Amino acid sequence: MNPIRIRLFTETGRRLPDVTLPTITTTEASTRALRRIAKSEHSGLTGEHLAQIDAGRLEWSALRRMFTRPELRKASESRLADVNIPRSEREQLLALLEQPSYWSAALGGEDAVDRFGVRRGSVPRGSHADTYGAGASRGEETPDFRMAKETAKGYGWRVTRSLPGGGLSMHHQRRGGDELAIDATGEWEHQRRGGSTVAKGGPRLLNAHLLNVHGLND
Repeated sequence: MNPIRIRLFTETGRRLPDVTLPTITTTEASTRALRRIAKSEHSGLTGEHLAQIDAGRLEWSALRRMFTRPELRKASESRLADVNIPRSEREQLLALLEQPSYWSAALGGEDAVDRFGVRRGSVPRGSHADTYGAGASRGEETPDFRMAKETAKGYGWRVTRSLPGGGLSMHHQRRGGDELAIDATGEWEHQRRGGSTVAKGGPRLLNAHLLNVHGLND
C-alpha cells in the first residue's frame, strides 16, 4: 500500500513541492473517492482524480473532500515526526498545518458550497472555466498564460481541469499519464505518470520543449 503524495499550489497557482502523508494510502483514498462519487454527482470528484490517486498523488483540494481536517492533521503530524523528512517537505507540512488558507472552503472543505448550492473550487466540465481556466472566466488571462496555453493546445494538449489560482492541467491522448500544469503566470511543469518532472520553465520555453517531445509529426 503506497502513501499518498499531496500536490500543493500557492494562491497564484505556483506549484509547490509535493508532500507525503504516509498514514493515508492510495488504496484508502481511492475507496473514499469512489464512495463520494457514488453518493453524489456533485462530489467534485471525477475519474481523473481516481487516475491521479492511482499515480500516487492528489491535489490538496481533492483530498480535503475525502478526509476530515483531524484526519489530515494527524497524518501531517505523523510525517513531521519522521527524523529523515527533507527540509523542504517539513516546511510545506508546517505551512499546511499553520496557514488557514489551506483549510479554507475555497480549497475543497466539506463546507465549500456557496448560497447557490454550487461547490466552490469545482468546475463544471465543458464550462468556460473548464476550457480556459478560472482566471480566464474572470477576464484575467495574462499574455504569458495565454501564450503557454495556446502553444500546448497547438501540440494536441487538452485542458482537463482548472488549478487553484487560475492555472490549468492539460493531458495528451498520445502521452498517457503525462500532465502539463500551467500556472496563472504562464510558468509550466511537465510531469510523467508517478510524479517525476520531465521539464519546467517559463512560457517562452514551452514551444521548444514540446517540439522536442512531439517532433514535427506527433
